[in-house]
Amino acid sequence: MSVWKRLFCHKPWRYAVSGIIGAAVVFLILRGDYGRGTAWANGLTTGGSVLILLGLLGFVHYHGAFDTFGYAFSTFQDRRWKDLPAYRDAKQGKRIKGGWTFMPAITVGAVLLLAGLILWSTG
Repeated sequence: MSVWKRLFCHKPWRYAVSGIIGAAVVFLILRGDYGRGTAWANGLTTGGSVLILLGLLGFVHYHGAFDTFGYAFSTFQDRRWKDLPAYRDAKQGKRIKGGWTFMPAITVGAVLLLAGLILWSTG
């Protein structure tokens, strides 16, 4: 899979969900103050930052930062893995086959952040 496809070619609903989350954060920050440019700049930069941070959290999860917690919670069910390294290897195999599902949040967040910074610089 090429880098371009892994970065930007995802299902449209992932971008839509990221856009809805970003818009919700923007409108929560605005709280009815639609007339001022600085309010829009604050809302867009905050919404973009929140989406980028959520995407980066997904990036860390993709690389296995929370595998220990997943293995610990698997003790409440029928455990299919002998130990933590076996669990981590099984999850790593699934990650290699899957795509970078965290990238739509980072992409939409970067667009919102860029729009907010442009509004912020124009005053």
